[in-house]
Amino acid sequence: MPPREIEQRVREMLELINLSGFAARDVTSLSGGERQRVALARSLAPRPRLLMLDEPLGSLDANLRDTLAREVRSVIRSIGQTAVYVTHDQQEAFSVADRIALLHDGRIEQIDSPDSLFHQPVSRFAAEFLGLENIYPASSEAVAATLEAVGVPLPASRGEWVLIHPNGIQTAQTDGLPAVIQEVKFRGMTHDITAILPAGLAVRFILPGGYGRALQPGSGVRLNIDPACIVWLKK
Repeated sequence: MPPREIEQRVREMLELINLSGFAARDVTSLSGGERQRVALARSLAPRPRLLMLDEPLGSLDANLRDTLAREVRSVIRSIGQTAVYVTHDQQEAFSVADRIALLHDGRIEQIDSPDSLFHQPVSRFAAEFLGLENIYPASSEAVAATLEAVGVPLPASRGEWVLIHPNGIQTAQTDGLPAVIQEVKFRGMTHDITAILPAGLAVRFILPGGYGRALQPGSGVRLNIDPACIVWLKK
């Protein structure tokens, strides 16, 4: 490119990554987050057909990583850039991706939108990789009794495992299954709750801090389980 076009393209890229006043700065004088922005701008400057990013934020602390993940998505979408983004961090993938391909043993285990992948994993591996719990053998009598209690019929053909998605479990005032609180873990803005259902099934779910504080181990509670959050999984 002619020097004048290069200069114009540099200005465009610095404006795109919110570093317009940094043209004269040496990259070694920049912060870690600013260096990552420069690296992104360098990659985008030649107008590639496909941009590939391999763990681009892996060396940054959690707060900065979350902020930059949103910025990377914003920049890529604003210019209509097609990108493949590799990460082992589930939350980072959810923040950036339009679609996620989950790999397992060198093959695609599932490819879906972030929302569908999280709420409808197809296999036990996918569910566990996403940090989901409440995964039980489909043949369990306790599972059958619990599903019957919430009005979910057992299909003639089903997977080897069943997931009661934590997002589908809520406390109830009157209706719902009676349960006993087994454990309450404080997570800052949320509480991680483990409760035992009448059939002996232990389920874990998350409550906002204000609701979780009211629960104590050994106390009784009623739980609503959304039938739409029962997911059959393959091996």
